[in-house]
Amino acid sequence: MSKLRIGFVQVTNSVDVHWFKPLAFGYLKSYLVNNVNFTVEMDFIKPTATEIDKYDIIAISSTSQDYGRALEIASRIKRVTPEVLIIIGGHHVTYLPETMSEDFDIGVMGEGEEIFLELIKLIKKKKKCLTPDDLKDIEGIVYRDNGQIVMTKRRHLINPLDRIPHPERFPDGTQYIFTSRGCPYKCAFCSSSAFWDKTRMFSAEYVVDEIEEIVGIFPDINHIIVEDDLFVISLSRFKRICELLEQRGLSDKLNFSFSVRANLITDEFCKTIKRLKIQSVCFGAESASDRILGILGKKTTSDQNQKALDLLHKHDIPCVCSFIIGVPTETVEEVKATYEFIVNNLLDDKLGSGCPVNILMPMPGTKMWEFAVKNGHVKLSGFSWDNLSIFASYRHSKIESFKEWSELRKRNNSLYLNEETIPEEALYEIMSDYEETIKKIEREKLKNEELKNTLQQMEASIKGMLMVTNKFRDILPIIEDISKNILQEGGSTELLNKTGELCYHLRINERAFQLFRKALNSDSGKDEIWNNLGVIYLEKKDIDRARECFSKSLEINPGNNEARHNSLQILSALYEPVDAERLNKKSSSRS
Repeated sequence: MSKLRIGFVQVTNSVDVHWFKPLAFGYLKSYLVNNVNFTVEMDFIKPTATEIDKYDIIAISSTSQDYGRALEIASRIKRVTPEVLIIIGGHHVTYLPETMSEDFDIGVMGEGEEIFLELIKLIKKKKKCLTPDDLKDIEGIVYRDNGQIVMTKRRHLINPLDRIPHPERFPDGTQYIFTSRGCPYKCAFCSSSAFWDKTRMFSAEYVVDEIEEIVGIFPDINHIIVEDDLFVISLSRFKRICELLEQRGLSDKLNFSFSVRANLITDEFCKTIKRLKIQSVCFGAESASDRILGILGKKTTSDQNQKALDLLHKHDIPCVCSFIIGVPTETVEEVKATYEFIVNNLLDDKLGSGCPVNILMPMPGTKMWEFAVKNGHVKLSGFSWDNLSIFASYRHSKIESFKEWSELRKRNNSLYLNEETIPEEALYEIMSDYEETIKKIEREKLKNEELKNTLQQMEASIKGMLMVTNKFRDILPIIEDISKNILQEGGSTELLNKTGELCYHLRINERAFQLFRKALNSDSGKDEIWNNLGVIYLEKKDIDRARECFSKSLEINPGNNEARHNSLQILSALYEPVDAERLNKKSSSRS
């Protein structure tokens, strides 16, 4: 096995949006190629790739809502190329390793770089022929031994994170970064803290080095999204990042979008984060009900959410919030209160357009998943993982119509936890009414934004015109002095004529007249100068002399179209059109 060939597949479903190509691939590849002394070829491939058989290893990453699709992909690969080794990683196998299908040879639990590296080294050494005995000492994996699931002990997290090389990047699409792993808060619906175990941060120097590298690869880039659960975990690190961006001349070139948290937002906080050029921030407001926020484990209140929006608006920081409804025991009044919170803040311009309202979906690794299992909403035996999909708001899905989205949820039998308090059909009715209201507000905001942009463009144009006018006022005395000197000292015929033209365009007509006359004294055989002098006479309303000048110009050069046009102008001015009514009156008086 001279060269190992690895294909990486990120499993997705056809509805829930996946904004960017995964950096998981980029991190795995860069960590691998920087830590092996043999040749590795690693490609990002589509699940439908027809050349699966050219790879020795297929690495699949999957969440639980996409695990059904991952099973289909692995099964198809094993049928076509049974000798290919299939490794699965990601959230699902981390939380529920006991559900790993026999179509997968090995599962990677949790942070993958170090585990993947160790596996690849072992595969290279053993030439793919791995036995359970080979695998038993590798921490952080799941495999089968005589048909029985075996899980090794959890591997220690990489420390410090700066040991990980910057990820390989895709040349297309939006560029984004992670500056940390994990979240210090443990919301009941979010699986991040369970996956990463604890919160770790890349150093400020590492982060800015990566940003500088991105700018070097993509020189036209002006916006970077920070995909951390909470970018501002450490304000001291944030300030250091700002300092380094400023020192390296990157702060003016780039604007950023990132997440914040309502309970952290103060006047001082807003002033601090505005050291970066901010395109937008976001935070999970989730609900307008403190009771529901308590169930979700948010450790924030509705008042804190509102205060956060008020302060961000005061400091002119655009914000989008996400919301969750369909929480167990949630009432109709509480759902409506959440939507009223959205509507009111949209009308006050404190919320940006596109705020997603998600129906709560219990995900493995969360307290809500434990609740769903305990209360019989989920039975692992024979459970269809597809039932965990179609939960992201239709606004953040590939479906634009709320009605189509809700119908698809019904056909998909998407899991819903609050049927006893609000039947799902009743929830859809409430959502449909409010979503239509929100759409109308957003359409109006869009019109106003377009009008505002038009006015700003007009204002910029007017400012530009004023700048030109002011410069013109500054330069006018200089032109007058220069033209006076040229008139007194003399110069070539061409210089006299061109200076005369400049004076004419600047409305210094008398000086232009003098310059054209002097140019003709120098050389009377230039048709262009005769035409220019005729224009000045025309301005003076001396029609006869203007006509003489144009005639002289055409005599010298019959092809001078400008002089011909000017002559015709004089003729049209001399002969008025016949007034038919006046002519009739004249004829009547004669008879």
